[in-house]
Amino acid sequence: MESYWEEAKVDDQLMRIYVGLPDGSGSFPGVVVIQHQAGVDGFVHEMVRRIVGAAPDLYHRDGPDCTDGARARKARLRDETIIRDVGGCVQFLKRNELVGGKKLGIGGFCMGGRVSYLMAGANSDLKAAVVYYGGNLG
Repeated sequence: MESYWEEAKVDDQLMRIYVGLPDGSGSFPGVVVIQHQAGVDGFVHEMVRRIVGAAPDLYHRDGPDCTDGARARKARLRDETIIRDVGGCVQFLKRNELVGGKKLGIGGFCMGGRVSYLMAGANSDLKAAVVYYGGNLG
């Protein structure tokens, strides 16, 4: 499994996406992995590496020099921009020849669980959604 950072353009900004793709050829189901409050960290990297997946950096709008803590960064997220950011990641996976966009799902942890729930209704390209201990669902 090869893993690396890529970039996709969303709202005229570059958004980093952590990608994990298998070696070889074929058409694999793809999974968008949504970060927890801490961001796209080592835990999220490991989850991406376990599957054919990609994790968008939902904090990309803060810029690379942001030193705010995770709680402050999370508080700035808005559903409208989350939907566009995750949509950009879905498009990234659909364009990848190993995935091809036929079978796409989403899964997220805590804050990301809520985002997975949101995206299950907001993006018809996603055919499955998994919520791991979703936060703020009420």
